[in-house]
Amino acid sequence: MLPKSDLCKTCETKKIDIQYIIQHEKKLELTEDYLIHLKRAQQERDYYNSNITNAIEDGKNNPNSSGSQHYLNGEGFQYYDFKKYFQKFKKLPNIQSTRSLSLKRQEELYNEIAPYVDLPFRDITCLKPQSN
Repeated sequence: MLPKSDLCKTCETKKIDIQYIIQHEKKLELTEDYLIHLKRAQQERDYYNSNITNAIEDGKNNPNSSGSQHYLNGEGFQYYDFKKYFQKFKKLPNIQSTRSLSLKRQEELYNEIAPYVDLPFRDITCLKPQSN
């Protein structure tokens, strides 16, 4: 197995081209291109690394913390219990009266939708028409 290199494919191909070219002038030209490419790659790497360090520093200095979860005595995450919160509210009465679909409308919907539902799920997703 070959050792890993942190050179990109462009670097590798330019490096190989420089090794196998016989003409001195062409070799100098390719070497200059290779060095320019390496300089750009180093600038990109430096920019990337500085962004990472800036992001880490911003994360350390960020005063905002999540309110829904927090550590309690170092015992892992404790989540806010929304069930208890919503139990305080009174249940609203059902003010909307619903009526069932007519048998004719149920059959229309079944014939429209059923062909698009996979067979194993057809009985669950698309119920057959029933008279009430």
